Amino acid sequence: MKKILLTMLLIMVVVISSGCSDTPADKIADDGVNKEAVVDTFDILDYETKAPMAMYHIDHWHGQISEIPEGENLVLTVFAQYEGNKDINIDGEEYKLSVKVSDGAEQNVVRIDEESGKRVVITGLEKGKATKLTFSLLYKEEIILKTADILVFVGNEDGTAMKYANASECRIIFVKNGKEVAVLKNDTWEGCIPDLTVEGKFALSAYIIDNEGNIVRLVKGSYEIEAENAEGFKEELIGFKNSGDRVSISGIKAGEAEVVFVIKNQESVYFKTPKIKINVVPAK
Repeated sequence: MKKILLTMLLIMVVVISSGCSDTPADKIADDGVNKEAVVDTFDILDYETKAPMAMYHIDHWHGQISEIPEGENLVLTVFAQYEGNKDINIDGEEYKLSVKVSDGAEQNVVRIDEESGKRVVITGLEKGKATKLTFSLLYKEEIILKTADILVFVGNEDGTAMKYANASECRIIFVKNGKEVAVLKNDTWEGCIPDLTVEGKFALSAYIIDNEGNIVRLVKGSYEIEAENAEGFKEELIGFKNSGDRVSISGIKAGEAEVVFVIKNQESVYFKTPKIKINVVPAK
């Protein structure tokens, strides 16, 4: 009887000391990572400053890659984690970062140099153009995460880009009466936005005709419009209140403002216009 009890005790000790796991041994990599673990954090960072630009969530992006001036470089890296906040060391050996121009996207807008698998250098080649990139994370040469497309833009000589990758037309609508006031075709605005008085305001909306001729309408939670000062325009002449399917613009100080409109799809930039002027005039 004592021998039986001793044997049972030894078995219990072995089980307890070995620990319990739902993951079979053949699913554990040499570094102790579950081969079927899910990468649930994937953030694009500026390589030098480590400032985040865009975060990948399930199947879409939040944020965007900084605009790249023509002939200049943007150096990126990634911060990644498995579920459970387990950091992934992108060392360029076991774990590598890979970036490609997406299938079907314009190939000659940027040049991509994958340096050592730890970072990527993207060079702007053609001003005023946009293309789409796909990021991949590899473990021992096997892709463990591949992202959806993300747009990257190359700046014009004045530092702005014609962010025209997804649409052939953008029509700005005066919400009060539904009238089209400005139409963007190719890279040229036709018409103009009405004058805005100091302390006055009006609401604008838009719809887009995509590259296949389909009308893209704005719906809260899906395609939404925002407005902002054009890059390099510092004067605070107007205020913006973005409400999803429309943007309210209010006059703060008299002058000529420069504005761009941004269409987003689930927080990712779908389309961004060139700048357009709005005159803010004194109240009568």
